[in-house]
Formats: sequence, C-alpha cells, structure tokens
Amino acid sequence: MTLRSIALSLIVLMGCVSQEPTGDVANVERISPNGPDGATAKCLALGYESDLLDACVRAIHADFCGDGVSLTSPGVLIDIHDIVGVVSDTIAWVPEAEWTADGAACISSHDTTRFWKVAHVEPQCVIPVSADCGTGAYGPVITKLAPTQI
Repeated sequence: MTLRSIALSLIVLMGCVSQEPTGDVANVERISPNGPDGATAKCLALGYESDLLDACVRAIHADFCGDGVSLTSPGVLIDIHDIVGVVSDTIAWVPEAEWTADGAACISSHDTTRFWKVAHVEPQCVIPVSADCGTGAYGPVITKLAPTQI
C-alpha cells in the first residue's frame, strides 16, 4: 500500500477534501474537480449516490447556485458530511453551507463561505443565511471550512 492510497483511505473515512492536485499526501488527499480523481470520483469514493452524489459534487465545486459556476479556489480544505449517515461529522470546523442537487440550500454566514473568503465574488443567486445552517435543516449534505481559512 502506497502513501497515496493510505492518505486516500484516511480522507475517505474523514470526508475531508481539497481541490488542488499536489504531491504532498502526508496530511490530506487533494483532488482536481476536472481530473481523473475529480469531484465525482471523490464523492463516489465517499459512498454518495443519486441526489446525494449531485449535492456532494456541487459542494466540492462550490457551485452555490447550481449553475455550474465554481466559486472557490484551489487548495481550500473542506469537510463534507451528511444527515443520512453516509459520512459522519467528525471534525469541529465552522459550518459553511448545506447542499442539495440544486446547489447551496443555505449558508451559515456570508463571511464564512468560499465564495467570499476564497474567491472574493458574490454568487448570482440568493442563498438564505441561517443560524441553523449546518444542522441539516435545509439540505442533506453539509460542508465545513477549516478554522484557518475563516
């Protein structure tokens, strides 16, 4: 078993993903949304299917509006988990958004989103801001950002 496959196994268990290819796999497995280890492959490896798969792919791409526009930058670490038990919430990071197959159903705060903190752009859609966002009240797939990125 290579260091790369060990890192991938650990990340699949944690549900933690990033978006930049790199040779450094000691801490996290990094992926490219458009490469062979892209968002769909990562979400399938996490165990997502059907609508949860679509929600996971939108979450990794930071496709907040569900229009195919990615509002993030390479290298951003996110935690993905869900309310149906496919991937458990094991990391105490800051909730970012809840996701459906149509994009972000809510955000926890404008200031704690990848579109603002990382990409420095506003989405072209209205996304509800809610203190309950991150609890599973709006969508089945939830993302959190690493505290160092907030």
